[in-house]
Amino acid sequence: MLSIILTILMIIGITAAVIAGIILLIFFYPMTYNIDASYHGKIKAKASANWLFNIVRIRFELINNKPVYSVKIFNFTLLSSDKKKKRRKKKKGRKPSDAGRHGEKALSISENKKSNTAGRVDNEFSEAAFQSENNSGGGNSQKKEFFLVRIFRNILDKVKKAFTSVKNIKEKTAVWFDEEHKKLYAFLWVNIMKILRKIKPKEFSFVIQAGTGEAYSTGTVVSWYSVFYGLLQLDWIDFRPDFEEKKFEMDLHAKGSFSVGPIALTALKIYRNEDFKKLILNRVR
Repeated sequence: MLSIILTILMIIGITAAVIAGIILLIFFYPMTYNIDASYHGKIKAKASANWLFNIVRIRFELINNKPVYSVKIFNFTLLSSDKKKKRRKKKKGRKPSDAGRHGEKALSISENKKSNTAGRVDNEFSEAAFQSENNSGGGNSQKKEFFLVRIFRNILDKVKKAFTSVKNIKEKTAVWFDEEHKKLYAFLWVNIMKILRKIKPKEFSFVIQAGTGEAYSTGTVVSWYSVFYGLLQLDWIDFRPDFEEKKFEMDLHAKGSFSVGPIALTALKIYRNEDFKKLILNRVR
């Protein structure tokens, strides 16, 4: 009897240890990613991510300005751009027959004829009205005055509507800048920055080669860049001016890794925040 109880406890312990190991792997095994993008007259982009000993694989590539992507688990495709193309081809119905095309053409021709005749009648009517107004003589000045008054009234109405819309926008947006929202924004800023620091790439390079074709204007661009370089801390950009040729080229490379667990815990912390539930989630729902 004792041996049976010990065997059951051992099985329970092994099962719990396996489950705990799987949870630790999911939460703390790093996901690696690699991003390469460039612009040399044409945009090129390629990105990949691997997780859990390459069990989960994500691929993305921009080929001829068309995105090609795939998400695989155990080499089984969950999401792919090829599958979407096949579905679209299946959804396409049969092509219309020649008889149907001829019928559609006949209907369109008859409709065009009707619209042309209606247009001629309207033009004749408008010309007749215009001639009668010209023949009226002294009434033209009064009509012009009434016409100018209408224009002036329309302008005033539009200005009033613009002012009322601005007031409504101010009243609606004022709710988003009270003390509760400011407190929520500070909380979100701190936690979002935590997530960004955790997914920050270990290898990063961003090179820009640019020139206007003139040395003077390129120097002006460099001087403005140096101003923003200090203010916005753009030390992550390698700007290389070209004082001879007119060009714009770009190369970006990023490589890094991050664990899903800490990011998931931070996201859960944001989700469970009372101000976030009250001010954001309840309004969305």
